[in-house]
Amino acid sequence: MAFALPQFTQFEPASETWDEYVDRFECFLQANDLTDLSSARKRGYFLSSCGRDIFRTAKALAAPQPVFSVPWETLLAKLKNHYAPAPSKIARRHAFHQRAQKVGETVNDYMASLRTAALNCEFRELDEMLLDQLVCGVRDLKLQRRLLARSDLTLPIALDEARAAEMSAQSSADIQRAQPTGGPPPAPPHAVHYESSDAEDAAMPEGEVGRLKTVRKPQRLVLPKPLQGSCLGCGGQHNRADCRFKTAVCRRCGKRGHLSRVCRAALPRSDDQGEPVPKMRKTKRIVHRENAVDLSQDYEVDAVGVSHASARQSGSKIYLDVLLESAPCRMEVDTGSSRSLIAWSTLKALVPAFPRKRLRPCTVKLKDYQGRPIPTLGCGSFSVSYGSFTGSLPLIVVRDSLPTLLGLDWFAALNLGVSGVHATGMDITAELTREFAEVFNGQLGKYKGLPVSFSLDPQVAPIRLKPRRVPLALRARVDQELDKLIAQGVLQPVEYSKWETPIVIPLKSDGSIRICADYKATLNKALQANHYPVPVVQHLLHSLGKGKVFAKLDLAQAYQQLPVDDATALAQTIVTHRGAFKCNRLQFRVCVAPGLFQSLMERLLHGLQGVVPYFDDVLIAAADQADLVIKLRAVLSRFKDAGLKLKAEKSHIGVPKVEFLGFLIDATGIRPAPSKVEAIKKAPEAAASFRAIKDVLTSDAVLVQYDVTLPVSLTCDASPFGVGAVLSHILPNGTEAPIAYYSRTLSAAERNYSQIDREALAAVAGIRRFHDYLYGRSFFLVTDHKPLLGLLAADRQTPPILSPRMSRWLEFLAAYSYQLLYKPGKAIGHADALSRCPLPSPAQDPAPGAPVFLIDDFPSLLTAREVRARSAADPLLSQVLDWVCRGWPLVRPNDEFLPFFHRQHELSVQAGCLLWGHRVVVPPDLRKGVLACLHEAHPGVVRMKALGRGYVWWPGLDKEIEDWAARCHTCQQSRSAPPAAPVQEWESPRSPWARVHLDLAGPFLGRTFLILVDAYSKWVELSLMTTTTTEAVIRILEGLFATHGLPDTVVTDNGPQFTSAPFQVFLARLGIRHARTAPAHPAANGQAERAVRSAKEALLRLRGSDWHHRVYQYLLAQHSTPTPTSKLSPAELLMGRRLRITLDRLHPNFNLSGCTGFQLPARSFVVGDLVYALNVNR
Repeated sequence: MAFALPQFTQFEPASETWDEYVDRFECFLQANDLTDLSSARKRGYFLSSCGRDIFRTAKALAAPQPVFSVPWETLLAKLKNHYAPAPSKIARRHAFHQRAQKVGETVNDYMASLRTAALNCEFRELDEMLLDQLVCGVRDLKLQRRLLARSDLTLPIALDEARAAEMSAQSSADIQRAQPTGGPPPAPPHAVHYESSDAEDAAMPEGEVGRLKTVRKPQRLVLPKPLQGSCLGCGGQHNRADCRFKTAVCRRCGKRGHLSRVCRAALPRSDDQGEPVPKMRKTKRIVHRENAVDLSQDYEVDAVGVSHASARQSGSKIYLDVLLESAPCRMEVDTGSSRSLIAWSTLKALVPAFPRKRLRPCTVKLKDYQGRPIPTLGCGSFSVSYGSFTGSLPLIVVRDSLPTLLGLDWFAALNLGVSGVHATGMDITAELTREFAEVFNGQLGKYKGLPVSFSLDPQVAPIRLKPRRVPLALRARVDQELDKLIAQGVLQPVEYSKWETPIVIPLKSDGSIRICADYKATLNKALQANHYPVPVVQHLLHSLGKGKVFAKLDLAQAYQQLPVDDATALAQTIVTHRGAFKCNRLQFRVCVAPGLFQSLMERLLHGLQGVVPYFDDVLIAAADQADLVIKLRAVLSRFKDAGLKLKAEKSHIGVPKVEFLGFLIDATGIRPAPSKVEAIKKAPEAAASFRAIKDVLTSDAVLVQYDVTLPVSLTCDASPFGVGAVLSHILPNGTEAPIAYYSRTLSAAERNYSQIDREALAAVAGIRRFHDYLYGRSFFLVTDHKPLLGLLAADRQTPPILSPRMSRWLEFLAAYSYQLLYKPGKAIGHADALSRCPLPSPAQDPAPGAPVFLIDDFPSLLTAREVRARSAADPLLSQVLDWVCRGWPLVRPNDEFLPFFHRQHELSVQAGCLLWGHRVVVPPDLRKGVLACLHEAHPGVVRMKALGRGYVWWPGLDKEIEDWAARCHTCQQSRSAPPAAPVQEWESPRSPWARVHLDLAGPFLGRTFLILVDAYSKWVELSLMTTTTTEAVIRILEGLFATHGLPDTVVTDNGPQFTSAPFQVFLARLGIRHARTAPAHPAANGQAERAVRSAKEALLRLRGSDWHHRVYQYLLAQHSTPTPTSKLSPAELLMGRRLRITLDRLHPNFNLSGCTGFQLPARSFVVGDLVYALNVNR
């Protein structure tokens, strides 16, 4: 008995390794009790489950053998070598030794990753290597010191110590968070803080501490220093010896070996190196963001206390890293300052091209906390990016070289606040900005891969157009943008180019411009189209999964980060009022640019889960903050390796919601972005229906994100003028949550469908619309039309008679795995509403036209128009047509309707004609004409039925066809003769030469032969004849009978030689019975006929001009060759001995002298004997 095997998942290279997939397959076989399957069945089951890509690869690897003939073990080995080739042992060991504990990674996870990294390293002492790397790679420095201090350290002891340290840190953090209300509030994650001296706190009375907390001025806070192990030369996460800036010259202090962003020479000395600070109790303060990233408690940050000469009595300081005019800038947070300020020298160092004319006079008078005035140059609005904030903020520029202060006027915009602290953290944006400063440095990136090259149509001649006029108000900005692009290497002046395209100058929302070219009039005409598919927005959104924390990255001047080859650069040449410039980077408005850039981004970010590139935007979704950090590092590392740069002010990191492609995405789902529905919300009052639509569009109802792990249902319904479908997830609590909706109107032809066809059309249309969500997985198909359960159910046998339309739909549905369910109409109101309020009908009419063409194939007398008219006039067929369109009665109709009632699910109406399947139901008035058409070529009953079953039907069609053919006189007269009787076999002869068969052969090659065959021994006699008269035949037979004797019976055909009176007299005289075969039936004399054929074939192969020699050569071979049945030669059967032939001489016993049986005795005489003598001369 056959049984169905359970389904196994396909291989996803992006989410698992090949070895993991094979191990899961073996576990799957064990779990389903399939380990006893033969290797061939395992191979077949694996190939049918692994997916199309893996199957194609397996087929290619197995070539030239068929993939199903390769042994199971061999196939696995080939696939493993392809998908998981053996890595270099040295490279794997290097990666193992470089593996350090990551941020937020537990000790157990770190140890598991070390064991995974050591799989192919072939260490002799694995535990020792794991112990060494655990101690060297752990992030907790205190734990590392304790482990290094132990002399009896083993791997189990080190793991116990690490787990204990981890648990104690977690427990301490839990206790701090659970302190009563009177204590300091818990610190928000990723807070930036300063630390006070524990010794000073312990030395002061508790009351004094409380008094100072109430009267102390706001303290300046300190920015946590880089993580332990970070480079002092650039701030990156690597060893100092590996830093590529070891020879760089600092712009701040002029010394070699570090960058200005980590330079400490320009910073004031810390309190322990400057003047002593009065012994006062320091309060603990914190500055944090509301939506900061939540790192784990074991992510340590050490505070560095620094001070300034003008604020020596303040506590330690805090620094925040922000992007000021796209340049990284470290600002000192001062809670005692109401304004933010920057020194002019610092601003010029950060932004060398900053024009002073952007500053306006400053009416604010600044004083330090000692009352001394601070001279200013002016103030202005500067672009600032920090965390999720990107915008313009006010900033005062001062003359003196003062620290860059972040005052209280920026706190609200940056979501900063002040509170007590007992935990430490770090801002993820600042950390990643420092770590990947090369990516966020505000400069134009350059892709490190191969340059872009265009394929131009050689049939299109190059086009050169004149430059367009630039408005006077924009000329200065155009010149400035041209200078910028020339400085970036995007443009390069040229004297001449075959292609020259004028520029267009679109204005941005902030007043800036972008220089583009009108390539649609020139270059785009010659470019061969790039057909790389643009991602579908719905697919991108549903591929994010269950994201709760998001990041959105924006590439600066995206296309212009891709270099092009020299020929392409000349083809992109732009012409301006300043002359021609060839474009060394990919340009906007080139028709192939979007496809090229999208394909590059997808290749670059392939394999990263939750990362969605859409041209110059990259959306990242993560389950939590730690997961987001990992994904961001992976994305930024790939951008850094590729040479691509991001626009910091447009990038958002660690935000709970993000706007992407017109949708607002957060942890709860996907909804339209507020900016997209703002016009609807602010629309003027209108009719009630319009207000209802507005309420629906702006409601809180959201679509759930597509999840491959949840069951899917597709609910379909049809109305007389539309179809609707709802794709939903079945949640664990049993409720349905919609994923997407679909509806459309019916075409004019589809409105004539029967109700069952319309319901089936709704199911087919819904599945086609949501093919990308349903193909390759099981789902529930829900309908409110019960008759469909007998037609479309996957577990039901296909009815033998169906309309062509329904047959095509069943073939289409066979590609999907679904379970058809019935629900009453009131339970699927959403699909019913969509079918009654559909979208406009499609432009193309999908109604099939094949049956109409079949009807048109009849002669002009019988057309579909005639069938439609006669059917409407016939009382029986008109009633059936009405029932098919409006529904059949519940009670059994009269007997005359029974043939149609039994086929009610197989009947349909098309163009007013009644069809059973694809066969036209012919009205009674036209049936004689149809029968005459079927019998027009007199094909016979069987062919008439076969032809009629392909086109027409009515009750009793087969019986009428039989009667019509039986009445046809022409068919009766031209019927073929009855089949011949079987050949009567001859009785086997009991002795040799008892029955012989005769026949004449020829003329053959100008000769005629008489053939005689002995029926017992198959001995053949072949005689050449010069004439074929009866006398000649008798002479030959007399010689043969003299040699072999007289036979009992002679068998011949009815030739004139054998039926003549002399031949009959000859046989009667010898007492031989003459048997003649049936006239015109040569098979009755088969012995002779077969001998004639064999003789002709043998004589044709023999060479020589002497016919007698050829005949004798053939006869000797025939007489001495054993027959297949008896294994004896004809000579042995006829004469009882073998004939001697030349091959007998090969045997060593052959002796010519021994041929005689005796020798005569020798005669001897003596002298004197009397003898007779013969006189020969007489």
